Amino acid sequence: MVSLTATGCEGGTVQWSTGQTGSVIAVTATVTNHEFYALCKLSNQCGSGRSNVISIAVTPTPTPTIVRCACSADTICPGEVVKLSVKNCQGTPYWSTNETTTSIVVSPTVTTSYTVYCKDGVCTSATAEAYRITVIRWPCQPWLRRLLRLSLVVPSRSRLQAVMVRLSGRPMTSMATTKGCPLSSDPKAPRATTRSASSTSV
Repeated sequence: MVSLTATGCEGGTVQWSTGQTGSVIAVTATVTNHEFYALCKLSNQCGSGRSNVISIAVTPTPTPTIVRCACSADTICPGEVVKLSVKNCQGTPYWSTNETTTSIVVSPTVTTSYTVYCKDGVCTSATAEAYRITVIRWPCQPWLRRLLRLSLVVPSRSRLQAVMVRLSGRPMTSMATTKGCPLSSDPKAPRATTRSASSTSV
């Protein structure tokens, strides 16, 4: 905010280009609105010509960005933590979590987006693009999460089964599938057996 003063308007009223009146006013300059002038208007008379134009140099405050620590992920299970940091911040960061530190550690229980803006004196930046952390309920077992990641790079079904066995520690027979369904280990499930049939000659 900047204070402007007009002099030389004896017996009249100072009217500013902002619509304000009075010999002293306060203005907030922006990149698109940074020039101001005044008129002196006497009672029942036309106003004077405009004063000299005051141009205020405005340097835009850079827009910050949010980055995630490589030690965490964008998709997490409930209870896991993610470290977020602000870059390109001029002044003090103000997070949507009400924190004012360069980095924050969050542990959302539902999918959440985080934002931040920076303030340097009276200058405030634009808000950074929201950073989204996705929280999933399933699968949250560590071996299943690793399996999902590996399945993206293991195209062969047989290789995928081998990966599942290695990650889970379960025997191959319990991991076998028939038409995509796991074989049952229920002791009450029926068993199929084979028996040789004898033939009789006539």
